Order: sequence, then C-alpha cells, then structure tokens
Amino acid sequence: MAGSKQYEWKTIVKYMAIVLATMVIGKVTGGIAIAIAVPILVFAAIARDKPVELLFWTLFMTYFALANRNIFANNGIVILTTRITLILMAGVLSMNLFSKNRKVARLVSPFWGIFAYIFWECVASAQGWQPIVSYLKLILFFVIFLALICCTNRVNRSSRMNAKLLRSACLGFICVMVFGSVLLRKSGLAQLQGEEALKAVLAGETVSLFTGMTCHSQVLGPFAALIGVFIFADFVFSIKKFDKLYVALLLCCPVLVYWTSSRTGMGTFMAGCGLVMFFAFRAKGLGNAWKQRLTSLAILGTVVAGLGVVAVPQIREGVMKYVVKYGGGTKKVTTEDVLASRQGKFDEMFAHIKEKPFQGHGFQVSEEMLHEKRSGFVEYLSAPVEKGTWIFAIVEEGGAIGMIFFTGWVIYLIFTLAKRHAYMGASVMFTFLVANMGEFSIFSMSYIGGFFWALVFAAVCFDVQRMKTAGMQVFWVPIEQVRAEEEELEGLDAWTRRQG
Repeated sequence: MAGSKQYEWKTIVKYMAIVLATMVIGKVTGGIAIAIAVPILVFAAIARDKPVELLFWTLFMTYFALANRNIFANNGIVILTTRITLILMAGVLSMNLFSKNRKVARLVSPFWGIFAYIFWECVASAQGWQPIVSYLKLILFFVIFLALICCTNRVNRSSRMNAKLLRSACLGFICVMVFGSVLLRKSGLAQLQGEEALKAVLAGETVSLFTGMTCHSQVLGPFAALIGVFIFADFVFSIKKFDKLYVALLLCCPVLVYWTSSRTGMGTFMAGCGLVMFFAFRAKGLGNAWKQRLTSLAILGTVVAGLGVVAVPQIREGVMKYVVKYGGGTKKVTTEDVLASRQGKFDEMFAHIKEKPFQGHGFQVSEEMLHEKRSGFVEYLSAPVEKGTWIFAIVEEGGAIGMIFFTGWVIYLIFTLAKRHAYMGASVMFTFLVANMGEFSIFSMSYIGGFFWALVFAAVCFDVQRMKTAGMQVFWVPIEQVRAEEEELEGLDAWTRRQG
C-alpha cells in the first residue's frame, strides 16, 4: 500500500491492532486485563518519554466510558481504573508543570482561563441543590482537565516527538472507530437493546437505534461529527491533498451521523467544517491552488446537495423527516417542529433560572437530587445529571455571573487560538461547543465530555507539530532557539527527522 509523507501505514496498523487487542482481551477477562495493563503502559510511556504513546493511551482511556458495551468491557472496573490513572497522571505530570522550562506552548496557555469559571462554581455550589455532589464533580473535572493539559504540555515539550508517528497513532484509533462503526451497521451488536432501547423509543428516537462503536445512538452522532471535523481540519491544514484514507474517513463520518438521525450531530459537523473552511481562506501557507480546490469542492458539494433536496421528492421527504424527527408526513417545517423534543427541558430550565438568576443552583446537579438519598461515596461521585443546551445549562448552574465567566473565556480561547494559527484546535473546540447545543456534556469528564476534551487537546498537539514544521513560533521562546537546543541534544538531522 502506498505510503504518505504525513503518516505511515505500518504505524496505523500497529495502533489499530492495539485497539482491537485491548477490546478483545478486555472483553474476555471482564476488564481485569485492562485494569492491570493500561496504567502500566501509561506510566511506562511517561517514564520512557514516549509522547506518542502517552497521547494515544490518554485518548483511548477517555473513550472507555462511551464504548460499545457489546464488544468492549467498559464496566465499573475499567471506568474506575481510568479515573484513577488520570488522577495519578495529573499528579505525576504536574510536578514539572511550572518548572523553569520555557518550552510551554503558547497554544495551551489560553485553556487555563476555564478555571475562573470553575472557581465561581465553587462559590455558587455552596448554596446549590447538592453541594457535596457539586464539589466532588468539581474536583473530578479539575483533576482530569489538569491531566489532559499536562499530557498536552508533555507531548509538546518532548524532544522525542515525531509528527508522522503522532498522526499515525491517532489515525489508527480513528480508523477503528469510524470504519468499525460502518462495518457494524447491520449487526445486532450496534443496536440499542432492552431498557435503553425502550427509553429511546419513548423519547421519540424511533428513526434509528444505531450505536456504532459507542454505547448509544445519541453519543455516536456528536462523536462522529467531532472526529469528522478533526480529520477535515488535519486534511485541510496539514495533508493538503486528496489523500484516499482521509477522503474515506470524511465520507464515512457524515454517513454515521445520518444513520443515528442526530440533528445535533449533523448541525455540529456542518458548522465545524464551515469554520475550518473559513480559517483555510484566511490561513497563510496553504497555497492558492489548494484553496481554489477546496473552494471548488465546497461549491460542488453545496450545489449537488441543494439540487438533490429540491429536485428529488424522496430526498426532500427524507430530509424533512430527519429534521423534524416526528410526524414524517409534515410538509412545512417550522421552528416548533424542530424544537419539539427539547421544549419540555427548556421550560424546566427557564423556571430554575428565574429562581436564582445571578448565582445559579450549583455545578452539575439537578432539582431531582434534592429528594435523592445516597449511602456512600461512590453513589455521590457517580450521580448522573441530564441537561439541555449549554447556553441555558450554564446559567442554570452558575447564574448570570457564571455565564459571563464562561462565555468570556470561550470567546477569548477561540479568538486566541485562531490568532496564534492553531486552526485545528480552534475548529474542534468550536465544534465541541456546537455539539453541546443539543446535550450539555462539557463538564462530563467521566463520559462523552472527557473524550471530546481529549480530542481538543490532541488537535492542539497537531497544530504545534504543523507550526514547528513551518518554522512558526509555538513556544514563548523563538522557534530558532528551540530548534538549536534540540539539534544540540540529538544531532543536526533530528529536527527534520522528527517532523517526518
């Protein structure tokens, strides 16, 4: 199979085999093998300064909680092991976080701003619905977010980083998730069953119960959308040619979203790809020929899709049914139709916001928790909460003050990432926020939110490697100084070899 200047097939196959072997061995042993092996592999990667392996296992660990339970052992043992490993990882990596080493990526520092919002939530949660639950979840978010940001700094600082191997490792994981989900389309292993299926049907999710490589159809939609934007951004800014593997992945991602009937997922994918195209037209170094090809592709895709919807009745009816999700015979789509499945949650949140408009009701808790009794620490730590769109959920939890802190940080983050040429990180972060317009998961670090944050930081690592290759400043010291230091340590050809 033909190679590529940006990745190597041997490494992709290696990491695909690791993912599949972990799934099989974990399933056979009921998760015990994962509980033993994964922490060892993670800390071995830290001790031996293997940044590619460290990022790969971090990304993979955050996926454990939302994996398909029919083919992966994501039981209590595995989830607890993941949390403990991330906590220990945060402790180990944070020891040199504030060292005198000036090689701290300028792309990572804006993420620290979220802790202004977290500090406010510590204050607001004292008078919330369930302070104990809120504080435990605040600690969990802080520790796992710290682990992710420390991992990112370790990867970016390492003089042993290889851009080609990094991309290949991530592609190995993504290929299993995307192509594996496609292959499971007709399998009973990728369909909601039992009580979960009944709940989905009662909630109106009658179009599809397809879960792919994830545990729920509502997870697969945004999951495929974010991975699709991740791949598209790397395709646009780093690959810069119509690579067969990238094209295949990009074709599969929207198909997976469509199969889940996720309106949020499809809107998320389109919005994320739109921002990538916006950045592409503004970015320097892509070349006019590549920009023209991207423009032609975007125009062609828009025209073909528009003509298909307008001219073919079957496609038009299918799109209307997909958007409305209820009442397939409806001819005129209204805002009320689109929002029908969310209106009850919106009304409930509006009522809560009116009760405490300035300070909110506390971090990641709900009114139902006022009447729940818990007997132990584990029950407090695992208390689930279901929210609607993040725009209302942030106000419900932290009031108007919390909303000011959070939105101020988000605007600063995305604009700063774009200004510093971290287009991939900015695009994936924006896509993450759009995905939360449907279901609030930003602070759900032990579920889908943890994986999405890991994907955001992985995108930032890709940006750092791309900028290193282009000779752009990525640390607070000039790139020439970084290059000289690493060449002095490992030889004159080390810099070029690591960039692939």
